[in-house]
Amino acid sequence: MEKDKRWQAEDIEAHRLPCWYGLGFCEDPVGLTLRTHKDVIYHTKLGEIVLHADMLSKSFGIGMFNLDYPARFGWGNSFVFRGEESDFLRYDIPFPAIEIETGVCNKCDGNGKDEWGNQCTRCFGRGKTTKHEWDAVNRTCASLCVFLQLAESCPISLTVNLAYQGRKLLDSGRPFTPQLITLRTGMISGQSFPMEGHFSADFVGWLRVKASPEDGEAARQAMLQAWRKMFISPPYENDFKITIERNGWFVMQISNECLIYPVQQSDIASNWGYGWTTHYMDSPAYQLILLAGLAELWRRAKTFLESDA
Repeated sequence: MEKDKRWQAEDIEAHRLPCWYGLGFCEDPVGLTLRTHKDVIYHTKLGEIVLHADMLSKSFGIGMFNLDYPARFGWGNSFVFRGEESDFLRYDIPFPAIEIETGVCNKCDGNGKDEWGNQCTRCFGRGKTTKHEWDAVNRTCASLCVFLQLAESCPISLTVNLAYQGRKLLDSGRPFTPQLITLRTGMISGQSFPMEGHFSADFVGWLRVKASPEDGEAARQAMLQAWRKMFISPPYENDFKITIERNGWFVMQISNECLIYPVQQSDIASNWGYGWTTHYMDSPAYQLILLAGLAELWRRAKTFLESDA
């Protein structure tokens, strides 16, 4: 590990860098947990962040960005500060409701059944009509987008410190939690919410050797919980799928179109990590649902690696 190297986010594919942020899935409230080294927030380049935040505010009409850190970060109450521990700040990122009840269904007059006694196809038997409110979920996704921009630049602004810490820990033989995943999210006006990132060699090794069908199912259930928190309409459960191959290949999907998958040039035959990307991300809800599943796997891999150290 070179002390003076300018580390980039993708370097986790081949190098064990100390963790500077991590996500997990939370059931109460349903959403994400974020643990980030305080330098990610405190070493912000305000000019870059204000410019990006202003662009998102104007594109999506989501109001003013808060940068009164650490207590307030992002839009509205998207990030809920939970305190500081061992140089790390902790936040909850609760998922907002998108589908809201508005009144009695005018197709079935509120009884939930059609004229043949079957479940009403408009209200799914609830007897209520609904509408979709997107402002809150756009604020959540925008807050994550700006934070992850900071997190990606952190290894560059603190390269010497990161490399020194990693070298010192490796030389001493002491265990440390490596950065397992890096990710970047996007929000493009016109309904595009892509994601991409990198899986570390440690994470891919866990997928290849230690991840069980129960781990995959737990991540799938996290995706379903995320759906049920944001929508009243029931999910088509068979559309939510996670595939973990023994060679470390990993795919997560909603239906056959919206998915996380390895980039084409990934060399999964090596002992390295690999890059990943997404396809057909036309909704902020899909972004959060896939993040819920990914965050649950992230949490499980971190727990295993720490217990095995």
